[in-house]
Amino acid sequence: MAEKTCFVVMGYGEKTDFATGRKLDLNKTYEYLIKPVVEGLGIKCIRSDEIIHSGVIDVVMYKWLLDADLVIADISTSNVNAVYELGVRHVLKPNSTIIMAESQLKFPFDLNHITLMHYEHLGTDIGMSTVVKFTKQLKEKIEAVMQSGDVDSPVYTYLNGLKPPSINANAQSISAPADAGSSPDPVAMVTLSALMKAAEDAKESGNYLTAVALFNSAKALDPNSDLIAQRLALCTYKSKSPDPMAALLAAEKILIPLNPEITTDVETLGLCGAINKRLYELTTEKKYLVKALDFYGRGYTLKQDYYNGINVAYLYNVAAEIANEEEERIAYRFFAKKIRLEVIDLCNMLINDPNFADRSDREWIVLTLAEGYFGTGNMDRYNKTIADIEEKAAAGTAFKGSFNRSSFDEQMAKLKLIL
Repeated sequence: MAEKTCFVVMGYGEKTDFATGRKLDLNKTYEYLIKPVVEGLGIKCIRSDEIIHSGVIDVVMYKWLLDADLVIADISTSNVNAVYELGVRHVLKPNSTIIMAESQLKFPFDLNHITLMHYEHLGTDIGMSTVVKFTKQLKEKIEAVMQSGDVDSPVYTYLNGLKPPSINANAQSISAPADAGSSPDPVAMVTLSALMKAAEDAKESGNYLTAVALFNSAKALDPNSDLIAQRLALCTYKSKSPDPMAALLAAEKILIPLNPEITTDVETLGLCGAINKRLYELTTEKKYLVKALDFYGRGYTLKQDYYNGINVAYLYNVAAEIANEEEERIAYRFFAKKIRLEVIDLCNMLINDPNFADRSDREWIVLTLAEGYFGTGNMDRYNKTIADIEEKAAAGTAFKGSFNRSSFDEQMAKLKLIL
């Protein structure tokens, strides 16, 4: 008997829900809520970034939508690709499709005639209580859907008598998922998920040229991904290759399709701020400082993003150093302190949240808090925060000299020169 298959329709990586401004890590949804349940039922589970293929994903994606015994579609963040693929599935198959979404979804279409499963997402992670509750519900839903065969496609519900299409038996079969234990050699990798994992590992270890090569390969498979473009831009300017100026300009060019002048995506704004900050440091041309202040400032104002906030505060101190008028210097320093105090409150609020331990960005939050204390002259709290970081690093539980810590140390060295 052939093994049952499940194709999961959803985005991957971090996606911004523009209706609420929240950024959700959809990989956590897949890894914690979906894949373990499906595989626990003896069904082969695959997402588009796990498909082995040598070109653009479209052909095999349509094949999976037709042939999969079960499709689970997560339409969180109103992801247009996921919604489109769900529509294709509803046309191709009358049944065996499950739709789910994060609880704060604000969907623009009428879904009253469609059953939607909801789950709680913390943004960067998913809490254990949600994992326990939702996986039980999903398991029961899958079992019921696979056993009943009831029509769940609105297309087949309202177009009575419609017959599902079929494909020529000699057509190419569904591609198999990648072997999780396969070689990390970039030449051997043919799945998007494998490329992304290797690229992220290279980024975290500081091998930026390797990361650039891997993210470029990933971009060839998924040319429209904002996440890949953002990661590629980051590693490009961090690589300083062939020289720092050329790397920064190349990174800036990578981000142009993301419309940095009008975007509300805090990741893109933060990257553009970082690039222009470094361009200013290389050239001392004030236009770059002005642009960096604008990008970081928008990222902080729009979403109260702590990363953009701590950086715009730093740049106000930089602006104070080169200001010609005393009134300007006083104003810039006032804004720097005001924003740091706000960021301190924001970081402490996040740290005191019951779900803080589930956040994947908790290291950034604590490091940002430390910088906030230093920048406001609260050395007692700064020293205590740093001591806590070092204690956790020594214990091997967190803060082990990763990409985040090296970026923090670099910024602190600059900050100490101007305060």
